[in-house]
Amino acid sequence: MGCLTLYFVHLRLYSYIMITHIRVASQQLEQPRFESPKELVSWMGAIQAQEYEMAKWAIGIRLRSSSLEKVNEALYKGDILRTHVMRPTWHFVAAEDIRWMLMLSSERIKAAVMSYAKGHFGKIEKTLFTRCLDQIGKILEGYKSLTKQEVTAELQKSGILPTIDHVNLFLTWGEVEGIVCSGIDKGKKTTYALLDERVPPTRELCREEALARLASRYFQSHSPAQLQDFVWWSGLTATECRLAINLIKAELMTETFDSREYFIHQSWKGKNVRRQSRYHKRCGTNFLFIVIFLSIIFFMFLHFDNMWLRIISRIVLVPVIAGVSYEFIRFAGNSENKFVSMLCKPGMLLQMLTTREPDNKMIEVAIASVEEVFDWREYQRRCIAAVKSRAKLKEMHSTDKKRKSRAEIAEEIKRREAERAQRANERAKYIMERERREAELEKLAQDAKEKRSSRREEMLKEQENDDTLDHLDHFFDDEDKGKEK
Repeated sequence: MGCLTLYFVHLRLYSYIMITHIRVASQQLEQPRFESPKELVSWMGAIQAQEYEMAKWAIGIRLRSSSLEKVNEALYKGDILRTHVMRPTWHFVAAEDIRWMLMLSSERIKAAVMSYAKGHFGKIEKTLFTRCLDQIGKILEGYKSLTKQEVTAELQKSGILPTIDHVNLFLTWGEVEGIVCSGIDKGKKTTYALLDERVPPTRELCREEALARLASRYFQSHSPAQLQDFVWWSGLTATECRLAINLIKAELMTETFDSREYFIHQSWKGKNVRRQSRYHKRCGTNFLFIVIFLSIIFFMFLHFDNMWLRIISRIVLVPVIAGVSYEFIRFAGNSENKFVSMLCKPGMLLQMLTTREPDNKMIEVAIASVEEVFDWREYQRRCIAAVKSRAKLKEMHSTDKKRKSRAEIAEEIKRREAERAQRANERAKYIMERERREAELEKLAQDAKEKRSSRREEMLKEQENDDTLDHLDHFFDDEDKGKEK
């Protein structure tokens, strides 16, 4: 069973490696395909941006040229924005996506804001939110970008006297309502601006269309992923996430790794194809180059003054040259020898003239064509079954060679029992030591409690006629009741 067990260990390790590889590639951390921050953020759907300066690098490292200059430029132009969306927390989103994303997550964010406000400031009437947002809209009107502190100062001038914490709530509410968004930075300080002035109006999406678009963006940039992953990332309910997955079912593949169901976006197949080079040693262009090259070499040594002999020699030798060329590229295709690769280099460079990178539609057609004539999943299952069978046969054949004498088996059993006894003793010592420490801590806590109680009784006896201390008695009673609750 050793070989079979080792096989399953390797199979599980391979599955984890494949998951990691696909996810890293989907996240654009390997062979990134985007030059613009706007295209990248749109591909990702949304990128968390809690720590502002470090979050910029989350975009920068996913670009072909890792630089913050393009990220800062995109933020300055308003191609990407930083706002509260989804869970809720700060996220970078593409400007054209912000409205339909807010439409999906606004109600949950509002509920979270009101819950936070009630817990920290008591109940705040929605009319106060409305009045403050109206005033903030007037303050920011005219393509202004103001910091939080500047907004607070302007609100105080208008007669509203909020704290910075209150302003945080009002601005978050304004983001969710689609009134304000991130503005142009002032130095290292973030600012706020009006969304309608920063982002032109876009076509409104229905909820189902928005759910489908969100699911498509998530799975194309986070594959492979489970339903639970999508629920956590989006902040939506499990029911809504299942609906979103069903809406894009045609775009998803389902694979099982370690008894868990993962969804993989179809774009991964195209991405996996793009990882392969369009240059190949056995390409027809390389073959023609080798034929021409060998023809030059062959005919360098054949000199005929008679024209008819020259023509006949070339007709006769063409099949020979073609056969030699074929055998050479056949050998080169399976060889990693540096000298062979060097000989094939000129022919592969010519492929720059005869081939070009396929677009996504070409890749989709090619994949669909292959899948029509070749069931690769069934082939994979057959290969796995064959490997299992070979591993089992190998284990059966090697059983006789691995048999041990009875003395060796008895010795091994004795050794294992000694190891188990030692581990049991160590475990017992550990448990006894832990119980001793817990008893000591419990005794210390009891002593402290008794000291506190005795001191409190002394204070009450000494000061029972003091009116001020009567108030303290009430305070202690209220404190004890709060702890009991």
